[in-house]
Amino acid sequence: MSRATLLRSQSVSDSVGARAASSISPNTRVRGSAGLLATQVDALLFPGSPSVNGQWLLGDQRVRVAGLPSISLGASGLTTSPSIGSVGPMLVAEGDTRIGSS
Repeated sequence: MSRATLLRSQSVSDSVGARAASSISPNTRVRGSAGLLATQVDALLFPGSPSVNGQWLLGDQRVRVAGLPSISLGASGLTTSPSIGSVGPMLVAEGDTRIGSS
């Protein structure tokens, strides 16, 4: 079953509900209607103190963007803080329903 593909970092929240402020991605070419598609190696930055970073652990199995697994609603990620260690899971709130991946 295909799931909506993630396009914006603001569609991801950490375990306390804070939305990602920005992301760093190697994808500079593949776009959807609202922006660049997310990949498994994207690094997410969350606002707040202490600073929290996000990293994807499991992306899509069948769809790749520039040779890297894409990220959709079924992806798993973890947020960490340099000062306190593991914080919790990352949650994908919404994606582009016109682009399906699995």
